[in-house]
Amino acid sequence: NLRSRAMAQRVVRAGWLAVFGAVLAVPVAVRLATSGPLPLWSQLADITGLLALSGLVCAAVLPSRVRSLTRAFGIEDILDVHRFLGVASAMLVLLHLACVVAMNPAQVALLDPALNGPPAKAASVATAALVMLVVLSAARRRLEQRYEVWRWIHVLLAITTLAGSALHVLWLNHLI
Repeated sequence: NLRSRAMAQRVVRAGWLAVFGAVLAVPVAVRLATSGPLPLWSQLADITGLLALSGLVCAAVLPSRVRSLTRAFGIEDILDVHRFLGVASAMLVLLHLACVVAMNPAQVALLDPALNGPPAKAASVATAALVMLVVLSAARRRLEQRYEVWRWIHVLLAITTLAGSALHVLWLNHLI
């Protein structure tokens, strides 16, 4: 019985790893398979944006206390991966922005939301929320606020990041 339980747990772990791997890899694989030859910076901008958004989705799902996920990996490991994906996704967002500007240096104007349309405004809101999320998370132990307050701010910033990112992709009407 103990042996069959351990085997079942390995199967559940493998299933979750396959799901998260697919969420991260499939959008990039589809993009690469369906795009014609594009300039390097355009390809890199798309790939870093897709990886960043996929990473953010995975980071949001991980701490959601899905019972089979928590049982398979344990809450400590889940939170460690959540932190890693959050920081990695933030770095990918900044790399995405750098690739967009490298693709066309005039697009540095995208950093001023007042000069741009809805897609850039949504991206600016999402990026600002993500930066605040990372800073707030890094400073959590030094802040003198209760955990519950910190957690609600963290959740609201995460929702803002995901909603802004989704609107950015939808309004660009690119890669949907």
